[in-house]
Amino acid sequence: MILGSDIAKSARSMLGIRWASGGRSLGGVDCSGFCIMAAKAVGLELPTYSGAYDPKSPDPQMMREALAGVGELLSPKDWRPGMLCFMTLPGTRGATHLGVYAEDGQVYHMEPFKRKAVARSQGALPGRIVCCVKLHGVKY
Repeated sequence: MILGSDIAKSARSMLGIRWASGGRSLGGVDCSGFCIMAAKAVGLELPTYSGAYDPKSPDPQMMREALAGVGELLSPKDWRPGMLCFMTLPGTRGATHLGVYAEDGQVYHMEPFKRKAVARSQGALPGRIVCCVKLHGVKY
């Protein structure tokens, strides 16, 4: 059985990894790669949509739909460690950034301005959380 807390622990173990557009290895990842790797480390496969990660023609709507299709969107009172968080970033519209919800209201994510994986409280995020996704097949 996959636990949400294990996904959060997996994400925490990757803090400090550097940012790389389209990256999917410990050598560098983008925000979606960070979440995909955290889930994969505990045995959960998340889908990818390569067009969503192409910096020349990003399609954040497709990314959100591809990843949101693996779970249920929840309101803030129901957020738990290991859920995927969709966020806005300054100067963007809609959910264009992704992270892993963690303990005590923290979010593990690829900090776009520091260009590495960090832990941030909700109030210190560069944007705001739009929603969290409870992943199918995960116990929270």
